[in-house]
Amino acid sequence: MIEKLKILLWENLYPRQIVFKNAFWLYLSEIFSKGLRVIVFLLIARFLGPKDFGILEYFLSFIGLFFLFADFGISTIFIRDYQQREEKEELINNAFALKLFLSLVFGFIAFGGYFLAKKFDGFLLYSIFVIFYILQNIENFFESFFVAIERVEKKFIFNTLASLALLIFVLIGFFFVKKHILVVALAYFLSMLLGLLIAYLFFKREVRITFQFKLNWLKYYLFNGLPLALFGILGYIFFSTDKILLSHLRGVEETGYYSVASRIVASLFVVSSIFNTAFYPYLARKVKEDKKAIAKLLKFLIGGLMIAGFILALITFLIAPLFIPLVFGFKFLNSILLLQTLIWIIVFVYPANLLDFFLISSNRQWLDLGLTLVPAFLNIFLNLALIPHYGALGAIYASLTSQALNFFLTFLATVYILRKDRSS
Repeated sequence: MIEKLKILLWENLYPRQIVFKNAFWLYLSEIFSKGLRVIVFLLIARFLGPKDFGILEYFLSFIGLFFLFADFGISTIFIRDYQQREEKEELINNAFALKLFLSLVFGFIAFGGYFLAKKFDGFLLYSIFVIFYILQNIENFFESFFVAIERVEKKFIFNTLASLALLIFVLIGFFFVKKHILVVALAYFLSMLLGLLIAYLFFKREVRITFQFKLNWLKYYLFNGLPLALFGILGYIFFSTDKILLSHLRGVEETGYYSVASRIVASLFVVSSIFNTAFYPYLARKVKEDKKAIAKLLKFLIGGLMIAGFILALITFLIAPLFIPLVFGFKFLNSILLLQTLIWIIVFVYPANLLDFFLISSNRQWLDLGLTLVPAFLNIFLNLALIPHYGALGAIYASLTSQALNFFLTFLATVYILRKDRSS
């Protein structure tokens, strides 16, 4: 029995078993790594308070702006191409070299962004977060690599160890040094460095690293990756610009209240994103082989994801008045209504994420980008119009409206493509 279970969860045997195995390890990775990070988030918010927690969220959102092009769609395209192309070693080395180069380039640009930021605690704090983002961007490639080769059990190991290290470093810092944002920044940096080193060691065991890079690959990623890089900007607009605008228009304390709600909701995004990520390699293979089967499967999955989102939203809505004061303390009571309102966004985000993967698998990333531009610009406009009058609730109304439109447009595009392919 134990031997069969080991084979089921460690070997790659046939498509359904591989999807199940990948989903199992991805969910386990999220339960442990993200679960530990949720604990860290709770500790940070509780000990720092709304104002300092708002400052932390502002820095993370602001610096993240400079890394929007640091991936350039490489991770997503790499997973697709690994399933569809033959020259796998060349593909891996060129993608890794480009990812490393872009991480360093945009990290250097991010340092210059210090002069545009609100300077709460000086250049040292800002620099630590920039280095953290550089390391995180490189580590993200290793995550994509193990998803592509369908060995996500390795991703589980280095993600969990990094998250455990983060928790330990935060606890040591808070209880033996000082309850300060700089302690949090150092904990993030050290834990990410540890996770990156472990991921790199696993990576070296799987492939011969040559750090080669050919010009034709640069051209390939510039064309195919550009829509996904721009798509990353749109994702940033959806989920990060509101914090920056809140900080400038209403102050960091309100950003702190809002960030508690948005972080809780973001943690629930993983329920669908893990499944969609595990399903993506299979989808990338089958989309060229059996359009009819994919259409039936998508119909079933979209309905299931929407129902799951509604149930989770309802549960969160009901327990929010008890959960917020119990976990974060009574100083975060203003976050209750914000969470109860924002949580309904997952009903639209869950299926939209799956539809994005379908469009990318169908090599329709430019179409996906074009469709997402409309709700993204709507989100900016609504944030600017509503935040001055309604504060954090205005940002939430903007997010709900834009995400509902994003799902609707992506769904229509998916239906059109499936019907077109079926008739051709």
